[in-house]
Amino acid sequence: MKVILSKKGLDSGCSNWPIFLKNNTKEMPFIPIPEMNGMHTYGVLNVASCEKLYFHKSHNAILVDENVTCHLDPQLEDYFGYGRNFRATFGQSGRAQSHLNNCGVGVGDLFLFYGWYYNENTKKDENIIFGYMKIGIILGFDLNGNVFEITKQNQVEKIGNINKKDFVQEYENKYKFLTNQPHWVRLKDDFKTNYKNDVIYIAENGGFGIFNYKESLILTDKEEKNCKTEWFIDGLENITELHPMRRKVALKEGRGRLVKGYCQELVIDCVDAEKWAEGLILAKENNCKNK
Repeated sequence: MKVILSKKGLDSGCSNWPIFLKNNTKEMPFIPIPEMNGMHTYGVLNVASCEKLYFHKSHNAILVDENVTCHLDPQLEDYFGYGRNFRATFGQSGRAQSHLNNCGVGVGDLFLFYGWYYNENTKKDENIIFGYMKIGIILGFDLNGNVFEITKQNQVEKIGNINKKDFVQEYENKYKFLTNQPHWVRLKDDFKTNYKNDVIYIAENGGFGIFNYKESLILTDKEEKNCKTEWFIDGLENITELHPMRRKVALKEGRGRLVKGYCQELVIDCVDAEKWAEGLILAKENNCKNK
C-alpha cells in the first residue's frame, strides 16, 4: 500500500493566514482554498474560524465569509446530507495527477491529507495531518469524454461517456455524492473546455475520516521554530526518499525539508510508511470506540 501525503486547504499561495487550531480543538478543521466562481461557498463548512481568515484576490486582502466561493475538495465529510450512501471523494488533475499516475497510485492506496495550521497548543505554524481516504474506486477520462472505472481488482472498464446525459444521470443515481464533487460537475458541464487530465478518487466504504487533533499528526519538527516545512516524522526514521514531483525530497532518520511549490502530492512506498499510517487510523478508531 502506497501512502500519499497530500497538501490541501489554505496555504501561503492564497491566504494571509493559516487555519487557526485552537488549544481546545478536538476534530481537525479543514478550510479549502478560495475559487472564483466555485460551486460551493464557505458557508457550507459551518466553521466558526472562517471569519478570521483572509485570502489574496488581485493583491487585495478580502475577508472570507460564508458567501465567498471555494474549491471544496477533498470532501471527507458529508456536508450535503447523503447519509449512509456517502463516500469521500477527491479530484486531481494536471501535473499533480500525472505525478500520482507515474508513481503508480491506485486502488487500495491511502491519502493522508495535511494542511497549514497555526497551532495554539505549540504557538507556531505547522503542517498537520487532518484526514485520510483509502482509494476504493478511480474514475478516469480520455480525451473523448469516455469514463473508465478502476476497481479493487485493478480492472479498467469503460462505463460510459460524461457527455451523455443518460449516463451521467444513471451514474449520479448510483453515487449521489458526485453531484457536489467539483471535478465531476466541472467536467460534465463542459468536458472539452475543462478537461485537464482529471481523475476522481472515491473512497472505500468506511475508509475515510477526519482526525481528532493529537501531537502524532504534526509533521513539522517539534524543534523547528520558524519553518513549518522542516519535518520530522516519528515512525518514518528508515525512509530515505519520498517520490517527489520534479525535485528530490529526502527524509533521513525521519527528517526532511519540503521544497516550496513541489510538494502537493508526496508518495511513499514502503512497509514502514504503511505501518505508520495504519497506526494513525487505528488510534482514531480506538478513540471513537472508547467514547
